[in-house]
Amino acid sequence: MPASWPQVLPMKRVAISAVVLGFLLASCGHSNCDTCHGEESSPIIAAFGATPTKLPAGGGNVAVTWTVYGATSLSLSDGHGRVTQIPVATTSIVQDVTVTSTLTLSATNTIGTSTVSVAITVQ
Repeated sequence: MPASWPQVLPMKRVAISAVVLGFLLASCGHSNCDTCHGEESSPIIAAFGATPTKLPAGGGNVAVTWTVYGATSLSLSDGHGRVTQIPVATTSIVQDVTVTSTLTLSATNTIGTSTVSVAITVQ
């Protein structure tokens, strides 16, 4: 890998493989696939992850990354009342986690909202 490439940190993540995503997009069964895809469907969260998922006592920073299609707004909730609004073009954020939390990414458009979560444990 060239030295100019950014370092990628290992992470636990939830992801939809390209094969599964292609199947979902190609096999909706409607005569007009705009009914369930594209501008007329809820956003697709294709990947979501956080690293690390276990923190020492006192907590620390967690890098949260995602790939989302079709969203007009994004937010990240920590499960304790803190919700961060995120610009749609953003694909990652560093979140300060001080207690065991469930981080939930919500992607919204005019049709609906899609969500995905990851647990972060503070020991």
